[in-house]
Amino acid sequence: MNEPPKKKKKFNIFDYYNFNRKDAGKDELEKVLEHPDLPTFFKLLGRKFYQLLSINLYLIFGNFPIFFLLFALSNYTSLVSTAPPSQLFPVIYGASKFGTSPMLEALKGVFGIEVQISVPSTLTYVFFGLTLLVLFTFGIVNVGVTYLIRNMVKGEPIFLWADFWYIIKRNLRQAIVYGIIDLVFLGLLVWNLYFYLTGFGTGLQYQIFFFMILVMTVIYLIMRNYTYTLLLTFNYKITQILKNALIFTFLGVKRNLGYGLLVILTVALNYAIFIVYPPIGIILPFVITPAICMFVGIYGSFPVIHEYLIKPIEDESSGEDDGFEEEAPEEI
Repeated sequence: MNEPPKKKKKFNIFDYYNFNRKDAGKDELEKVLEHPDLPTFFKLLGRKFYQLLSINLYLIFGNFPIFFLLFALSNYTSLVSTAPPSQLFPVIYGASKFGTSPMLEALKGVFGIEVQISVPSTLTYVFFGLTLLVLFTFGIVNVGVTYLIRNMVKGEPIFLWADFWYIIKRNLRQAIVYGIIDLVFLGLLVWNLYFYLTGFGTGLQYQIFFFMILVMTVIYLIMRNYTYTLLLTFNYKITQILKNALIFTFLGVKRNLGYGLLVILTVALNYAIFIVYPPIGIILPFVITPAICMFVGIYGSFPVIHEYLIKPIEDESSGEDDGFEEEAPEEI
């Protein structure tokens, strides 16, 4: 008797790398936690590179309000005019009303040269306002992407679209709240660095403040590698997340500094490519650079969380369900 024809599996473009959950993971790398060293990092990076390309798209297009900011800064919506930039021009122009001379005309030729200036229009301010939507998208996207990369580091199979939305729905409120806090912290740190670096103040006091802000920025950037992972892995309050992230920043100081240097090298490489060939250097952040930086940060930080939080719980529970790990998302 002839067997009935088998139904074809539906193709899901968002799960391009894995079509069926029960078949996933057969060729997965051994769990990285057993060998969290640099050779394993590059081996895992090579295996997951194409998935990181997709994850980078989530980072960029998930935070779509940044395109409103870029458009507003491009001056396409600004009012354009011309004017002499020199502050001496009004003086020279006023003097010319009482007479002229070859020297005065020469000064007008130097200080009276007009340049193009742009003034923000109402539409420009509208686009700046729309940029504030990033306050709601930033934390959501970071939680979703952190979950995907964390599972890569754990050696677990991932399903990009299903896993991304699963963890967002599970942590939506905290993701939005912490995303706003995260952006405010980053904005304040960047503004203070800019304030002291551009010489708004001089003297020893300003130099001390600058280095204090620089140290605080480095510490907080390292803490961010832990905060989002803790948020989606444990049922912690935001104050507990920040406290534990700060503790792990010092407990894993060697790994943090080592992989932090790797992030700096990644950004420096992108910048060097921009200097040599600007078109490629501009495109890279929209293609892969942010995803690699997040991958490096989570690869360096998650073994510390596992050693000090997850492993003790696993040892105490002796294999029982301890309640801190997420359930597998349903296949879509």
